[in-house]
Order: sequence, then structure tokens, then C-alpha cells
Amino acid sequence: METTTNSATGTLRQDHIAVLAELGRLSDAGRQLTSQSEAEAGEARRVIGEVADFLAKELEIHLQKEEEALFPPMEEVIGSGGGPIAVMRYEHVDMRADSQALGELAADLVDAEKASQNVRKLQGTITHLCDLLTQHIHKEDFILFNMADDMLSGQAADEVLAKMAEIETR
Repeated sequence: METTTNSATGTLRQDHIAVLAELGRLSDAGRQLTSQSEAEAGEARRVIGEVADFLAKELEIHLQKEEEALFPPMEEVIGSGGGPIAVMRYEHVDMRADSQALGELAADLVDAEKASQNVRKLQGTITHLCDLLTQHIHKEDFILFNMADDMLSGQAADEVLAKMAEIETR
């Protein structure tokens, strides 16, 4: 698995490492929400807010790099109807919805009454988002990105990297 940042998929794989680390923090925090210790529950709420912010910003940039830079040249080769890229795009829609829900529920954590009412919903959102993202990243790292590395070389890869750099500076 290529992890250098000078390949069309290397930067995306590096992003995945950061996302997986944040998902680990999020999963742990979701379990700690119902802790008997107010200190642990408070720390869990803080971490959930941090991860929600990370996902709203960094995950969105990552998804844009895939959708706007990587997927179009791949679709020119393999098409866009019903193949692996269509599945990835569909999962991106789900991830955005879960990330937004997480952000909204995390914002409610500052209000003790709302927080206690939404703990189960928040834990369900965390579980679904962590599972979806973990599986999605696995498919990209071990299937889609290998396809991309085989398809994109030379000028095509350079164009993908340039477009990704442009997206990161918006």
C-alpha cells in the first residue's frame, strides 16, 4: 500500500491515517458518555466536539479531493454508472449526513438536559459513522486506490495532485 504523499493516492492514504486516529478517539468517547464519573463524561463530551469539528473540516476537504480530483479521471477510464466510484460517492453522502448529525448532537452536549435526552442517539450516530468510515477507508485503501495507481501515472497523476493542492488551499 502506497503511503507517500507524492502519488495521486498517497495524500489520500495519509488523510485516512488521521481520520482513523480520530475515529478511535470518537469511539472511545462515545463509550465514556455514560460513565458514572462526571470528569470522564465531561472529557468524552469535549473529545466528541473536537472530532466533530475535525470531521466537518478535514473530512470534507478529503471528500472533495476524491470527488473533484481523483474520481473524474478514473471515471473517464471505467465509467461512472454503478461501479466502485458510484459506491464511494454514495457512501460520501452518508458520511456527510452522519458528520452533520454528529456536529449537531455534539453542539447539544453543552446543554445537560438535551445531552441526557440524546445520549443514545449520539452513541448510535457515532457507531454508524465509525463503522461506515472504517469500511469505506478499507475499500479505498485496498481496492480503489490500487486501481487509481494503476490507471493514473505521469501527467494524469500530476494533474490529480495539482487539483488536490488547489482544493486544500480554498
